[in-house]
Amino acid sequence: MDINLLEDRLLVKPIEHKFTKGGLVLPDSAKQDAKSVFNMVEGIVVLTGPGRPTSTGERMKMSIGEGDLVYYPAHLAGPIEIEDEKFVILNEPVVIAYTKRADWKKEDVDGLELEQNTN
Repeated sequence: MDINLLEDRLLVKPIEHKFTKGGLVLPDSAKQDAKSVFNMVEGIVVLTGPGRPTSTGERMKMSIGEGDLVYYPAHLAGPIEIEDEKFVILNEPVVIAYTKRADWKKEDVDGLELEQNTN
């Protein structure tokens, strides 16, 4: 599926934690309300847009790239479903923190074939 993200948008696969760090099962009733301002979510960036245009017409380089692990407020993410998989779309400035992941491969996202259409 060809997806075209505009400007500084990110397509992110949220990571759902089913266990606590101690190994206990985390039931749905114990999870924070998704609309809570304080509910931070983490996810893997699957696709990025080309960057926001500057006043000169050039594109600003994106700080966050494919495969990066990002942390963002849940209430600022726009949910989307692609080929029965759940993703969110958010703007790069919404991301609170990120870390580079050298071990990430696009194939790790449940076999989805996502490509940025460059036309």
